[in-house]
Parts: sequence; structure tokens; C-alpha cells
Amino acid sequence: MSIPFIKCLEIGHYYEHKSIDILKKHNFKKIINEYNYNPYYDLTAIKNKKKVYIECKYNKLTHKTNKIFLECCKINLQPSGLSITKSNYIIFFSYYKYWIVKTKKVKILLEQTIKNILINNGINNPTHEQLILYIEHEGIKTHNTIGILINVDDVNKICKYSGTHKNNFNKKKLF
Repeated sequence: MSIPFIKCLEIGHYYEHKSIDILKKHNFKKIINEYNYNPYYDLTAIKNKKKVYIECKYNKLTHKTNKIFLECCKINLQPSGLSITKSNYIIFFSYYKYWIVKTKKVKILLEQTIKNILINNGINNPTHEQLILYIEHEGIKTHNTIGILINVDDVNKICKYSGTHKNNFNKKKLF
């Protein structure tokens, strides 16, 4: 059963709000959240005297599966998620942890993950077109997107900052 868009938006806003406090701990300054739907990024901040954009993502099952879902495109193959983001950083949340990663490193990790899968299936030196076909045909399909699962262990290797956060879902039920 999929979560309605309005509920997803509410969950997204909850984690955007939580992100602001976490980002402040990691020397991000002047963090702005307009709480408007923006497919390219969620927050604007200053880091090392430069304006940066941050995407916030919550994965409901990461703490159980040790995987993070990366949206690549819409179900109709229109670009979305990681393929269109203008963010400099992505902050991934699981139920207990968070990871702040440079977006370009996440894109490289996604590409390498797919390449490794193809190589393990006998396709040496996969082309860009083969990577796209893999996403289209083998990606995880949700109610309106297609994505790829990556291992948390791999995210830890490229992570700039990480930590734990406390969720008190007794006060505000998200699901």
C-alpha cells in the first residue's frame, strides 16, 4: 500500500525541519526552508561561505534492510530524483541514523553499483545506455517512481557526516 502524496509531503517536511538542526551542528549556516514543493532541492544553506542546496530523504525501512532507495526517474521514465537534483548535498535519514553525502558522490556510487551488477552478470564495460536500461527494467518500482537500492555500508564510505538522531513518534504519528 503506497502512502498518499500529501502524507509523503508531511513526512518530508518533518525531516526537512529535523535536517536544519543537524546541519547547524555541521557548520551549515543560514539554512532556509521555504516548505514549497521543489523537485530540485529542499533546503538552501551557506557552507564555507558558498550557497549550497540540500536534498532531504527519509527511507522508512533502511534500519531493517541496510539499503537506501535512490529515485532515478518517474514510472513513465521522465527524469526525477537523483537524475534532476540540483543539490550539492543529500541528507539521508533512516529511523535512527542520518548520513550527509555530497550529491556527486551519490551519483558515482549509483553508477558504480549498477556497473558492478552488470559486470557480475557477464556484461564487461557496460555502456551508459546499458545502465539506463538496467534502471528501466530492473529498478525498484514504487507507485510512481523507479529507483535503485544502495547499501548503507557503501554510503558510509562516501559520507561526509553521519550520526544518530532520536525520533519520538509518540508525539507525532507519521504513518
